Amino acid sequence: MFWLQVAKDLWMLYLFAAVYGFGHGGFFALISPLIAQFFGTKSHGAIFGIVIAVGSIGGAIGPLLAGHIFDLTGSYRIPFFILAALGITDLILTMSLKRPRPSRAGEALS
Repeated sequence: MFWLQVAKDLWMLYLFAAVYGFGHGGFFALISPLIAQFFGTKSHGAIFGIVIAVGSIGGAIGPLLAGHIFDLTGSYRIPFFILAALGITDLILTMSLKRPRPSRAGEALS
């Protein structure tokens, strides 16, 4: 999102849209298999539901909070920095996950 703060030309917006689109689309294509790989299939539905619900709540509340901060400060700079900090925190937490052990062929994940 920082890219939007420094973008000056239309081509920069198009580049951002393409990169963001692939990243966002890739997330939704991979989230279900990643949950199954890291946590197994026994509780896949519950965990997947929690992940999607929390993401939806954040997606609903985030723009309202960003708009409120804009109304108070006259700038979107603070919400973008908050989102950048959350993104870095997410990256660190994701990188700290232990890799799942490979399962043997025919062995059910639990």
